[in-house]
Amino acid sequence: MIEQLETRLLRSQPHFRATDLLPSNMDFLLSDEQILAKLQPIFAQDSPYYDDIVELGNIDTYQIEQEHWIALWRETEPEKRPQRAIDCLNAVNIDWYPNIKVVLIHFLTLPVTTCSVERSFSEMRLLKTWLRSTMTDPRLSSLALMHLQYDEEIPFKELIKKWSQVKSRLIELDIKSGFPTKIFELV
Repeated sequence: MIEQLETRLLRSQPHFRATDLLPSNMDFLLSDEQILAKLQPIFAQDSPYYDDIVELGNIDTYQIEQEHWIALWRETEPEKRPQRAIDCLNAVNIDWYPNIKVVLIHFLTLPVTTCSVERSFSEMRLLKTWLRSTMTDPRLSSLALMHLQYDEEIPFKELIKKWSQVKSRLIELDIKSGFPTKIFELV
């Protein structure tokens, strides 16, 4: 199990480089140039954050931004430095650091575990049995959503109304009672 965890973490190691931006992980005994060298892979082209930075941040200013980020936390007392990524976002006006903001938000949206995905695959055996082997994708997706979101309130009146408007039916449903009012319409 430990070996499996190590391989999972090694595969996603580039994503964990964002933790180097946390003031609690910066070694302020190093010079600014050494800290910048350690942060450089976060903003490199092969970084998992690069596309988001180009799209949402400003890749041209990342060097200056990093220098200001380091100076900000170097001047802050060690006990007042944020320990977590969410605390970094809340501690300063993060709009002054658009590239760092993109990296931290990207990092915070990474799933912590794969349990929910694995659980949904386990539930799939209940939905798609050998009796239902020819089920189409839209139907399977709908059934899976219904099964996984079983505690959601279903607006039956709206569903009946939409269902009755899809095409002309032989039975007209009375939404108040839920029972048919006319059995057959003559065409």
